[in-house]
Amino acid sequence: MNTETLKEAIKRELPDFFRTDPDFRDYILELTRREYAGLAETHDRFYEILGELRRDREAQTRKWEEQKRESKAYQEEQARKWEEQRLESKSYREEQARKWEFNQAELLRIHEEIMAQ
Repeated sequence: MNTETLKEAIKRELPDFFRTDPDFRDYILELTRREYAGLAETHDRFYEILGELRRDREAQTRKWEEQKRESKAYQEEQARKWEEQRLESKSYREEQARKWEFNQAELLRIHEEIMAQ
């Protein structure tokens, strides 16, 4: 029997050996144990990764919440400044209108004085 024929026979018969011969299955598993992580180690790694993902998600959530708070505070500050500027502008326009009215009245008074002379 050559190597290729042996490999084909093993591939064909191995699943049946695993199902029907517990000692053979344990022997093969022991031979290959160094090639893969055991169940407990796999579970530990899996839960460790899940924990990392959860912590990352929580950190990202905290960052987003902080960013939202900062953004809201910035928007409120800008709205306050805008309103303050609007009120200052309105006050300035009203003051200018009062000065204009005063100057118009003063010019009219001077004109009437001149006309009266």
